[in-house]
Amino acid sequence: MLSNTNRNFKSLALWFIPVILIPAIWPMFAVLADQFGNWFGAIIRQATERQNKPLIDSFYTFFQIDPILFVLGMAGIVYTLLKKDYFILFLTIPYLIFLQLVEFVSVYHLILLLPAMCIASSRMIYALSNKIKSMKVAGVFPFAVVSIIAIFALWIDFALITLDFNSSYFQLYSMFVQLLHETTSTSNNGDNNIAKDVQPTVVGRFWTKSFLWATQYIFDEEYKFVRDDSERLYKILTESSSRPLILIVDNKMKRNIMSDGSDEKPTNIRTLYDLTHTIKLIEEKRFPYDRNKYPYSALYDNRGIGNIEIRSNY
Repeated sequence: MLSNTNRNFKSLALWFIPVILIPAIWPMFAVLADQFGNWFGAIIRQATERQNKPLIDSFYTFFQIDPILFVLGMAGIVYTLLKKDYFILFLTIPYLIFLQLVEFVSVYHLILLLPAMCIASSRMIYALSNKIKSMKVAGVFPFAVVSIIAIFALWIDFALITLDFNSSYFQLYSMFVQLLHETTSTSNNGDNNIAKDVQPTVVGRFWTKSFLWATQYIFDEEYKFVRDDSERLYKILTESSSRPLILIVDNKMKRNIMSDGSDEKPTNIRTLYDLTHTIKLIEEKRFPYDRNKYPYSALYDNRGIGNIEIRSNY
């Protein structure tokens, strides 16, 4: 129990420093970047508007992605709990209870369990080796098991990495950064008086926000991002003749734009599409294997970005 002494209260205060400050890093950064409103709105949406996704579904997905790690890890956790290993207990049980209460669990939320699973499975392998009566076999057993697992894991990683399935994403990123630099370094473009050193406006679907941090904080290329379903598209139309405009058109946006062609009054995104021209067409590399078969089932949720058309008024 905590006694009423200055020393114990100082220890409690020191313990609270990382407990409070570490979770506060994210909102503090959002405030400094003038993005607190977006941050707070996203937190509210994720906490209140998402459908239920139970913990058991994430366990099943984890098993599909890596059945060997899942089986070894879960077996190790059960073994250590039976042995009353409180270290593993405190690493896993509170977090699993939290995930169950949240009722929205994706497979990446289980990443925090990986250290506990690896520790528990290694303890189980070591304990099993001690159960073997032959000392010669007992000395080799843990090294043999670990070596087999390591060699198999490296082979699986090599098979997945060499697919180079996401190369289209990095091609798009490279082309996007280059286009941003060009639009802010040239004063005009033929008949269009596009102002120099004016922040370009980038229009795309929600996933293109992943371009923000690297382009702005690493390449120092500033721009305004607007989603394709935003009400601000009308304002962009009035500025399109004087401001650089970049459209990142994926397959879904393209279908929406093409279906809008028969309407008497085209939507804002259709009008922006007609005001721009194609800069680059990036085709996605086709996936050559069956995703339902291991180890390619590990890429079950990696659908790529599809074919991308980069358009601009520049």
